[in-house]
Amino acid sequence: MKRVRSTKASRFGQWAGRQWRRYVRRESEAILWLKSKGLLDCLANVLAWSVRISILLLTVPLVVLVTAIIAIVYVPSKCLGNSIGEPKRWTVGDQDDHKKSVFYDPINYNDPDDPRFDD
Repeated sequence: MKRVRSTKASRFGQWAGRQWRRYVRRESEAILWLKSKGLLDCLANVLAWSVRISILLLTVPLVVLVTAIIAIVYVPSKCLGNSIGEPKRWTVGDQDDHKKSVFYDPINYNDPDDPRFDD
């Protein structure tokens, strides 16, 4: 049997799943403790949902902020990285290939004056 290598994404998913199960276990223990102290069932559930919603409202802006920071840092660096260094090579021939042709005339290509041609 082949051993499958786990990726960082799968390890992160497993970690997040363990944390979520841990949270649910603690939440159910807290709800049972509140019920044993005499709190109504519906109030305990409302308290549990309010904790879940507050956690969600705290994490969503954090995720948006981290994404914005990554975009602000990564995208310009990628753009600048492509523009610095060697000039781009043309994929189809050279830009000035038409000047090497036997039938070249600068008028036909809107090129600057060429010393080989007198008008």
